[in-house]
Formats: sequence, C-alpha cells, structure tokens
Amino acid sequence: ERVDSFSGAGSSPPPRGRSLARSASISLARSASISLGSMLSGGGAGAEKKRRDSQRKDGPKRDSHLSELANRGGGKGFLEAGQSKVRAQWGFDWVLGTVKGQLTGFLASAVVIILLSAVLWMACGDGADVGDDVEDDVLNSGPFQKLLAAVWFAWTLFFDPGTQTGLSGYTSTVVLTTAAFISSVGFVFNLTMLGFMVDRIREFLEDAKEIYGREVVNDHILVLGWTDKTLFLLQQLMVVLANEHERAQQRRKQAGLLGRLFFWGTPAKPTIVTLGNHPRIDMIQETRLTLPKRLLRRNAVRLIFRQGLPHELEDLMKVSMLSARVVIVLGVSREPAVADCLV
Repeated sequence: ERVDSFSGAGSSPPPRGRSLARSASISLARSASISLGSMLSGGGAGAEKKRRDSQRKDGPKRDSHLSELANRGGGKGFLEAGQSKVRAQWGFDWVLGTVKGQLTGFLASAVVIILLSAVLWMACGDGADVGDDVEDDVLNSGPFQKLLAAVWFAWTLFFDPGTQTGLSGYTSTVVLTTAAFISSVGFVFNLTMLGFMVDRIREFLEDAKEIYGREVVNDHILVLGWTDKTLFLLQQLMVVLANEHERAQQRRKQAGLLGRLFFWGTPAKPTIVTLGNHPRIDMIQETRLTLPKRLLRRNAVRLIFRQGLPHELEDLMKVSMLSARVVIVLGVSREPAVADCLV
C-alpha cells in the first residue's frame, strides 16, 4: 500500500523483501523529479508571462514619458546635472585625496581667512584707537590704503600670534577681542599646516630610506624569501645563535682579564637579515606575534627585515649578501618549477 501511494494508482504491485524497498525508492524518485520539473517549468512560464504583460502595459507609458522629456529638454538638463555632480565630486576627491589638492586647500583657506579677518578688523574701527600714530595714519588715508593696512595687520595677527601683545591694554574691548580671535584662528591653522609639512617630510625621508638605504653588516645569516616557513626557520636560528652567543660570553668571563683584552675580545651579537617581498612593518608584526616572548626578551640576536625581491641583484646588495656567513634561499611558490626558477 505504501508503494502504491508513492508510485500512483496505476503502478504494478511491488516485489517482496529487498526488491520491494528498491522499487519504492525508484518510484518515489520518479514522482519527486516529475513534480519538481513541472513546478519549475510552470513557475518559469508564469514569470515570463507576467514580465511580458508588464512590458506591454508599461512600454507605452515609458515611451511617452521619455518623448515628453526630450521635447521639453529635460533629458539634457538631467545629463548636465549629472555631469556637474561628477565634476564636483572629482574636485572634492582631488582636494582631499592628493598632496597638491591638500596644499591648495590650505592656501585657499588661508587667503579666505585673512580677507575675512581684514574685513572684521575694518569693522572694528580700522584700528583707529590702537595708538596716536596709527590714529593719524588712519584719519589721513583713503579707503584703499585702509584696506591694505587692514589686510597687513590681519596677516601679522594670523601668522604671528605674538602681534597681539603689541596692543595696549587701554585699547577698546572690541579691538582686543577681534585681535585675540584672529590670533587664535591663525595659531590653529599654523599648527595644522606645520603638521601637514612634517608628515610630508617624514614620508619623503621614509621613502628615501627604503629606496636608497643599505644594511651594512658582516658575518650574518641572510634569509631570502618570506613564506609560511620563514617564521619557524627564524625561531630555530634564533635559538641556536642565542645559545652560541651566551656560551661565548661565558668563555669570555672565564678567560680572565688578559683573555678579555687580547684573546677573546667582545663577542658581537649575531644578526639575522630577512629579505622578503612584503612590507617591513608587516614582517615585524608577524614575527612579534608568532615567536615566543621569552625568545624575544633574551635580546641575544639582532633581527633586521628588509622589503625587496630575493632575485634582484640590487636588493641583494642592500642586505650585504657578499659579506654574509650563510645564505638561506626559501621557495616562495608551492609549484616546484616556479620555486626552482626563482632560486
């Protein structure tokens, strides 16, 4: 009866035992596949029919709307509005996203602030109550000279906050408040501009160090390539070199004064230089996070990281390859042929 419900009313009676279960599973799979196929085909046909009906209904309306916009010139207006928006966004990105744009923005804002400060200074009385000499000059000067004098005084207050200290304490409160306000704005602007210039100079020096800098070391171990095995190799090398360095220090202490001065000398700290095609900061951070803290705290091995290509001669000369005691080359690819070519 179960098989009849799965396969349909017109199906033949199933066999007994294992044949019964097999026939039931086959009939169930057939009925499920037929139902699924009919559902998909019906759903797809229905969706296609709805889409065509909506196109028939909305097509004339859309065409009439577009023709109306074309007749009115609205399409051209929308296009020009989109282009102006793109230009404004590009200008905003250029001002904030490039060094030239940032510098231009700083200079333009300085000019605007100075002009507004000059207008504000003229509104306070043109500085007529600053002093007797200034009062005579203000009274005997024309409008253009007054404007130039106000711009000059705003400039001095803006770029030199100490200018306000030259004002007398008996000057009117409005003039003193205006001078203090202009000096405060100029002080903040000067700090911002100074920070901008410091960042640009720091970036230039870091790039110059990265491009032209060289690691002058001798008798070091040079590891070429930054792979998933580099950190484990560095850990083993650091353990071995740290033990050797500590044994050399112990022998120096046991040699006595004469041995320390003439025979043993001062054991130099062993150095491991790693050259990989990754940013130097990333390699340092991965090393600090992966290697044991107790090994790093021993401070018995000097680690140097350098970004570069292990197969470039110029990068190899920057890590003193010719004076290295050991050079270890790691395959940077899992493909044997590619790794052998790079080595």
